[in-house]
Amino acid sequence: MGDSIWQVQGRLTPVLDLRASVHDLTASLLHPWWPTLQAEGHIDVDADLHGSIAEPTGSIWSTGHGLRARSGSARGLPAGNIELQAHLQQSVRRSI
Repeated sequence: MGDSIWQVQGRLTPVLDLRASVHDLTASLLHPWWPTLQAEGHIDVDADLHGSIAEPTGSIWSTGHGLRARSGSARGLPAGNIELQAHLQQSVRRSI
């Protein structure tokens, strides 16, 4: 899709064992689903998921490079970078 790179490896069932990534995702690629998004820069997302679809475990990393709004009150701000991480763990259940 455009200049972005999509990779998926692994399986969803019977046991979730999936590695997926999207690199160089831009606002123009999201336009069909988010037509009001006016932004510059690109985002990279990597995921390593295990367990089950109902209760996945693993990690998701996302990095945005050169992100800047092209409209609205934030359009005059300089471009910035952001890093996000999520670690998924099974829910903890306790019997009383």
